[in-house]
Amino acid sequence: MAYTQQKDGTIVVNGFENGIADSPFDGISDIRNVNLISIPKEASVNFATSAVNPPLVLTGTISSADAATDEITFSGASGLSLGMAIVPAGGSLPAGITSGQVYWVGQVTAGGTKTTLYSDASLSTLVNITATGTGVFPIPALQIPKYYAYSTTNGTNYLLDSIGQVWSDARASANLNGYWVYQGNRVPGTSYTQGNGLVWYKGSGTNQFLFVIHNSSIDYIINPESSTPSWVYQWVPSTGAVGVYSATPAKVLQSPSLTTSGSIISHETLLAPDNRVYYCDLNYVGRWYQTDPAVTFVPTTPATYTFDQTPLLPFSDVAQCLTFLGTNILVGGKNNIVYPWDRFSTNPNQYILLAESNVAKMITVNTTTFIFVGNRGRIYYTNGSQAQLYKKMPDHLSGTVEPYFTWGGVTSNKNQLYFSALVTTNAGTTINTMGGLWAIDLDSKAQRMTNQLSYQTGTGAGAGTYAGYATALAPNFASNPAGTGLFIGWNSGASTYGIDATVSTPYTGSQAYVDSDLIPIGTFLKPVQNSQVEYKLSAPMVAGESVSMYYRLQFTDAYTLIFTKSFSAGAGANNFAGNSTESTTSLNFGAAQWLQIRTVINSTASTPSYTRLKEFRIMQNG
Repeated sequence: MAYTQQKDGTIVVNGFENGIADSPFDGISDIRNVNLISIPKEASVNFATSAVNPPLVLTGTISSADAATDEITFSGASGLSLGMAIVPAGGSLPAGITSGQVYWVGQVTAGGTKTTLYSDASLSTLVNITATGTGVFPIPALQIPKYYAYSTTNGTNYLLDSIGQVWSDARASANLNGYWVYQGNRVPGTSYTQGNGLVWYKGSGTNQFLFVIHNSSIDYIINPESSTPSWVYQWVPSTGAVGVYSATPAKVLQSPSLTTSGSIISHETLLAPDNRVYYCDLNYVGRWYQTDPAVTFVPTTPATYTFDQTPLLPFSDVAQCLTFLGTNILVGGKNNIVYPWDRFSTNPNQYILLAESNVAKMITVNTTTFIFVGNRGRIYYTNGSQAQLYKKMPDHLSGTVEPYFTWGGVTSNKNQLYFSALVTTNAGTTINTMGGLWAIDLDSKAQRMTNQLSYQTGTGAGAGTYAGYATALAPNFASNPAGTGLFIGWNSGASTYGIDATVSTPYTGSQAYVDSDLIPIGTFLKPVQNSQVEYKLSAPMVAGESVSMYYRLQFTDAYTLIFTKSFSAGAGANNFAGNSTESTTSLNFGAAQWLQIRTVINSTASTPSYTRLKEFRIMQNG
């Protein structure tokens, strides 16, 4: 329990450092958008997140073009911004612009109706307009984010979405005020439908590569942040051949073509500490790496690299995810088995058996691998020999019995395990109470929903009731990471998708709160008649901050506001942490047996105190 009862009947609620309890009768029922880590035994408002993905602008119309200035005049594309990718179409396009080709927007001028175009994402090659014309230009929209990759050479982050489009933040700070840029990986004459794997690779020498797996094809780009980057399509690593264009992407992997198989086969890709690329491929694990440090890696020259595929899993299983643990690679499949592999043998070292099937995600932190498996929200952990239950997402927040969990993104940063899940009833109805980014502190095992994402707009007592979830997660390796330092790809659950990043200011819309246990305050024969409530902060509030307290008498009731207390200059005790007290005499709980208190802490972006909650109390009058 997170509460204690004193001799005078006062109930003191604290114990925030333990996170959300498995049951609302055993501890804190819910914690959202709250920092529990910086100062143990204190709950403060957490750093917020902010959307950084391109605005959703679907189409615009080219009305004319100027051959003298290379400018095109457009309409119907409100929000068109520097660096955005467009794909012109139509039969009467201005001369110099090719239908179906990807271009990038130059500086938008003249009241937002004129622009120049570039033929590369680095905005270095201006398109020469030789004659006027008209047409339309659909703007590629970000789909569900799936995988991130990070360049250790230039600090660029890359993202692969669910239809195979690659996005980059390399030009974001200079050109797009934080927006990510589509990298234009469109294969002439083909259409990809899946994004299945993404990895950044650098061998010896100056070249770096971004490899992308779509459907059953591998593409790559050399030095993606150079002045003239160019995509190479449909690489066959066994032969080095490239550029096999067809209506259906070339089958260069073991898996059947995903455009005809009717199911999505994972090709999750891993760059291991030995600087070798590993990827899932049906029941195989594929691998390529530079053979000799003295011989530069060239994908089209097989003599410069080693490529092999090992049928590590039985035919009855399908590889879905990879991680490393020590010198081994761990492979998770659709069955209830994790396969440790020493990277040399043709068979697994052993089998790590699990109590559930469908290993969706794995991540290694230090010497422990965390396994996200099954559909009951359970996380296991292993040291490489056996697996044990580590933690479970709390069912009681779902409002149903045995909710069904589908795992989303997983990452680790600053000793925190971050993850998300889409939650539904067993009948498949989406549950709107658990959407957001979750975290577990790896020291204390404190679990909480650490971030409400930018697609959520509610505040106060109703905060956090949104269906969306984080689909892809990655540490933000920028030179000055803000807040918790994360990139968070999300699916709103309403056919909109985006990328958030944590920022350096806390939530300012009353999104942060702590819910007490469901506390037995009396019985039907001896009810509690009146109550006073009190909160205690460990530092005074500042201008723009507040605390609100709510109550409910049953776990299924809506919360009722008791009071809101805001900072007031010169208000004396109102600004003293130890004397931040409010009471009520108007509440009559009647024959209620239970009481639950929600304390909402709100901060400000300007020199915040973070509204640091130490405890709250319920003073009973019987």
